[in-house]
Amino acid sequence: MPHQKEIGKILTYLAESVHELVPPEELEPVVKHVIENFVNDRCTEEAMCSGLNTIREMCKRNKLLLDDVNLSYLTNYYKYKNKNVSRSAKALINLYRQINPSLLDK
Repeated sequence: MPHQKEIGKILTYLAESVHELVPPEELEPVVKHVIENFVNDRCTEEAMCSGLNTIREMCKRNKLLLDDVNLSYLTNYYKYKNKNVSRSAKALINLYRQINPSLLDK
C-alpha cells in the first residue's frame, strides 16, 4: 500500500526481482496490484509516479509483462495535470516505442 513505511525500497526490490525468465503470467497479479494501488486517480502524485516508474522498470526487464489493455490505461496518464506523473507515463511510452511499438495506440 502507498502509505506503508519504506515503500520506495519495497518497489525497488520488486522491480529488481523481475527478469526475462520469470513468466509474465506469474507477474500479472503483481502488476495488477501495483496498478490498482499506485496508479489511479485516488492516489497521490508521488504514489502514481513511483507506481509508473516501478512498472516501467519491470517492463524493461521482462518485455512481455504488459498487455495492450493495461498499457493503454497507463499511457493515458501522459495528459495528467501533474508534470511528474505525465513524465513517468511518457517514459513508459518511450520504452514501448523501442521494445514493442505494436502494443501502443496510434
